[in-house]
Formats: sequence, C-alpha cells, structure tokens
Amino acid sequence: MGTLYKYLSPRTLQPLTDETLRFTQPDHLKDPFECLPRTILADTPETANAKFDRLALELNPKLEAGKVPPVREEWVADILRRDNHSDDDLAFQLKLQKVYSSRMGILSLSASNDSILLWSHYCDKHAGYAIGLDTEHEWFKEAVQGEFFGTVREVTYSEKRPEMIGAGERKNIDSFDFLFQKGTDWSYEEEWRFVLPLEKCEESAQGVFVRKFPRNLIP
Repeated sequence: MGTLYKYLSPRTLQPLTDETLRFTQPDHLKDPFECLPRTILADTPETANAKFDRLALELNPKLEAGKVPPVREEWVADILRRDNHSDDDLAFQLKLQKVYSSRMGILSLSASNDSILLWSHYCDKHAGYAIGLDTEHEWFKEAVQGEFFGTVREVTYSEKRPEMIGAGERKNIDSFDFLFQKGTDWSYEEEWRFVLPLEKCEESAQGVFVRKFPRNLIP
C-alpha cells in the first residue's frame, strides 16, 4: 500500500494551513449511487424491525439493544404499507443512506499520482494539487471497533450494485463492504478508503467533518 494520494482543489487549503483532512459523508459524495446498495425488503413488520435493530446497533454500538432512532418506526411503516415490496425501493435506500451518513465519514485516496482524469476532476482542471500520505503511519491505524472502521481498504469495482438486506440474511455482500464498492466506470480512480465514525472527527463547518493529522503523515 505505502503512499496513497489525495487530490485537492486550489480552494481547499486546509491540509496545508490547518493540517486537517475532510471525511466526507456517503451522501455527500459525487456519485448519486455511491454507498447506495440495492435492498431486498423484509416480508413482515417483525422481520423488518429485527433487521433495523441489528443495522442500527452495527452503525452505532452505543445504542442499547431495542432502542433505535425514533424515525425507524416511521420508515418501517412507510415500507410495509405497500402491497408489493420492491427490491429497488429507492426511497428506502436513500433513507437508509441517511442513517449511516449521519454516523460515518470517508477519506478517499488514490494509488495514482499522475492520472490526467483525477487532476481534471478533483483539482479544478489541473489548477490544484495532490499530497501523498503514508498509510503505514499510526494515524491510519485508528483503533475503532468494527470490521470496516479504522482500516485503509481498496475499493473494488463491479458492474453489479451490491445487495444489502436479503430475505433472511444479506446476499452477495458481507456487512458494510458496500462502502468499498463502486461501479466499473470509476475504476480509473484506483481508489482506497479510510472510514471513521464522525465522532472521531471535528465539525469545522456545518456538515463538514475533518480530522487533524501530524506533519510527518506526508512523506
């Protein structure tokens, strides 16, 4: 893994002036289908509630068992009032995306430092800059409970959208691997991701979360 690169606009000077990096919530990313897995809905209110409870606890281990965000009941009712449950219920998927977007942020990096497309798309037509980050540094070894927090992971690219909740157990995907999956059209980015709970970051502006880094993170 070694050094990975962050492409930045010339207007984004915080990494240089404040030594901070932004952790972007999934629903703030460029691709509207980002972190938006295809869902297969539960058949009954009981199974729906059980799965929402499990999901809420996985997203926020501090929740007590049986205590979920108040909006949960409203969402379940909205889903289950339909006679035919659609496995492409975009409204449900977007609501689900809001749940984990309120709790986690993503630092997106690239294995490439010379991609013309990345310099064009993320550096304001080559006017910005890129910084290399040492992924072997302790800053990247954040001790956070969970299988996807605090670990730099490579993004995989697929023509098929991931599935999240199955009729019984999840299908074709383990837990929150969808955070590290994108469509094949994005493969040129050669992306790696570092995901953290937003509570590990500071809110520098409304809805903008950053984390301070040591100077020696840049080789």
